[in-house]
Amino acid sequence: MQQIFFRFIMFCLVLLSAGFLCPSHARADIYVANYAGNNVAVWPDTANGNAAPAANIAGGSTTLNLPVGIAVDASWIYTTIQASNSIAVFPINASGNVAPTRTISGGSTTLNNPILAVDANWIYVVNNVSNSIAVFPINANGNVAPTRFISGGSTTLNQPQGIAVDANWIYVNNTNSNAILVFPINANGNAAPTRTISGGSTTLNGPTGIAVDASWIYVDNWYANSITVFPINANGNVAPTRTISGGSTTLSGPEGIAVDANWIYAANWFANSITVFPINANGNVAPARIISGGATTLSNPWGVAVSAEVAMPPTCTHTMNMPTSPTNIGTFAPGIFMSYDPMIARPFGLEEAGDILTGRLWLPCLRNGHADIYLVLDAPAYGGKFMLSELHQWLSFPANIQPWQTYTDDDVYAALFSLQKSGILPGNYKLDVIVVPSGTAASTIDQIVSGATAAPYYKWSFTETLP
Repeated sequence: MQQIFFRFIMFCLVLLSAGFLCPSHARADIYVANYAGNNVAVWPDTANGNAAPAANIAGGSTTLNLPVGIAVDASWIYTTIQASNSIAVFPINASGNVAPTRTISGGSTTLNNPILAVDANWIYVVNNVSNSIAVFPINANGNVAPTRFISGGSTTLNQPQGIAVDANWIYVNNTNSNAILVFPINANGNAAPTRTISGGSTTLNGPTGIAVDASWIYVDNWYANSITVFPINANGNVAPTRTISGGSTTLSGPEGIAVDANWIYAANWFANSITVFPINANGNVAPARIISGGATTLSNPWGVAVSAEVAMPPTCTHTMNMPTSPTNIGTFAPGIFMSYDPMIARPFGLEEAGDILTGRLWLPCLRNGHADIYLVLDAPAYGGKFMLSELHQWLSFPANIQPWQTYTDDDVYAALFSLQKSGILPGNYKLDVIVVPSGTAASTIDQIVSGATAAPYYKWSFTETLP
């Protein structure tokens, strides 16, 4: 139970502890479906090397059994499961052995070795075995029939294995016929594709994953160990504008592909790696970053997705000095509260969306020294207070007092917690976020929590009552 209660996501804080800088003021996450590992692993988009996932959805409750496709939006992770011909939907902040919030499964769904993409209103699924595309409402659940179903000889679907969408079109890879099919976004029935990219000049060779942005179509080719890039309006037997290929790329059985404004992310089945290239990469180029190694848990990675970038506040627009006296910033209940006052937060938001309570806090830029951040959860329903660690552990308090993070003159964003409320014992909960000068004694932290010290600190408190 404790593993699913709070999930802490440290963005620049994590990177600083690993020795990286945070020059950008936007961030995203990489989500990977591990086919052989039966898990979904999540990293910040700056991850590199043998990096353990920041979150890992794994275990019997997840129902993940040969997960293949993956897509994300602002609130949810969608993954297709080959063994059960199903779609499992998890909260975007899910981690650990958690059950999906929704599952699309059963005979009415027509799912048959599915791969998926999503937009704001719909889930689009290619069925690899039945040569079809099924379209479900974004909130679909259970044994439901698709709203639209693209199937039949006119479609020319032939072992489709990748799907992407934009505002106007559905893009599908035909692995068997080495083709990219483009259908109108509202296509239904035995509909012919509007465009087909196919022929020797395309160099398509076992195309698997596909991704699009406003200008380009990105495809990885399983047999050629390559990524080919076409103009978004390409049609016919056309050569790619760019091709990433060759020994330096380290591409090895690329299955999934995703893109954001700056990077191309490829999941390599044989190498158990995620390779990251600049968005305009071309030729026999080495990746800018490779996520690979035992700590990553990568095991035949198939699908890869990247979340939309989250805007970061301007660098140190608001600063505050290290605490010099006891300072209780305030206690904040659920709802939405925003303030750019550095003596409150910069800004702070706490909101409820269905079963998920999310709190986000931009800690002001501190000056004149290093600070330690402590997270203390008061959970009477579970027997008292707990110290929350960087690894999402609940440690007994005050027996185990340790900083969550240490930082100094940096512009830091911390998405402090998400709470999935169902299944949690009813009662009152409070989370204290405590900032003290680095090196403050553990006994002083205990006194800060009880309000019995004149030592310097800043403290924010967040409350929630569960019925």
